[in-house]
Amino acid sequence: MYPFSIYLCAAISLSVRNRYFFSFLLFTVLVFTSVASFAQDEGEDSEGSTPKSSKRSKLRVGLFVGTLFPPSSNASIYDGWGYDIYGNRNDFSSSFMNRSINISYGGNTTGQTDYIANALGVNHGDWTFDESDMPSNIKYSIAFALGVHAGYGIDGKNTIVFNFSSAKLTANGAFTITIINTSPQTQLPGYQDIKTFGIEGSEQRSIFQLGYQHVFGEEGGFNFFVEGGAVCTISKFLKNQIAINSLVIDLGSYYGQPEYGEFRKNNLSGAGFGAWGGCGFTTGSDARTILQFVYNPSLEVIAIKENSAHTLQHYLGLRFYYNIWRRTVVKESF
Repeated sequence: MYPFSIYLCAAISLSVRNRYFFSFLLFTVLVFTSVASFAQDEGEDSEGSTPKSSKRSKLRVGLFVGTLFPPSSNASIYDGWGYDIYGNRNDFSSSFMNRSINISYGGNTTGQTDYIANALGVNHGDWTFDESDMPSNIKYSIAFALGVHAGYGIDGKNTIVFNFSSAKLTANGAFTITIINTSPQTQLPGYQDIKTFGIEGSEQRSIFQLGYQHVFGEEGGFNFFVEGGAVCTISKFLKNQIAINSLVIDLGSYYGQPEYGEFRKNNLSGAGFGAWGGCGFTTGSDARTILQFVYNPSLEVIAIKENSAHTLQHYLGLRFYYNIWRRTVVKESF
């Protein structure tokens, strides 16, 4: 069977069941198997040919510039509820939002300043915050990714690739605070002045990819390629905060308490593993400089909270390679 049909069947399987890790692994294995058959076929010599020398890429390094489209399943760690030291999600009374807004900054302790009222421009007691005001629908924004990518050429069409990329992700959502109407003017029955404010979280990701790339078509042209391999992503929690007008409250400070030491180690940083694939277009592999437009999906664990499932990440960008080592080869031609 022509190898491209194998890629097509595997890709269909992946698109239908991309929630399952092993279907992605199957796609990667099929890519590697097909690439091996291509390399073997292209290595056969032609009879009755005459030698011709040329420069062939051996080692290339370059820069990756692109965007990361992350799913929002892991963003819930930034939703203001927080976790206890045992990794259990807090209820409202113990949530970081309630403890910060109603207790630490809300003046509910005798003699304490009501910083929330000051930020809202109202008197103490003229605002309320309860469970219905908690944040919802926390989502990651599209992130900028920058990396150093390298390749070792086996022949003109097959390359072992090693990629390192880094991205800083931001998660955003909203919560509300209800202002009790103190205006002397008569309002409609049930009137409430509900103010909306933002909540934000951020994390750092370092992505390591090891894999194999195969280029289709004649050497030296503008060609289509496929690639795939294994991926390891190291994730680290950076911050989680809310802003009520000019008042900024650091929710992540709760995790800095000594009793959260074990929780930080298990849930706020770690390495997750999976598989990645990709396709794109490349300029001639034997030129001094190479430009590639690439799309890379990866199915992997993002180890930023407990019991993280495999999720599908999407990368889209450009690679700029420079061949720092090229060797002279003798090709057979008629």
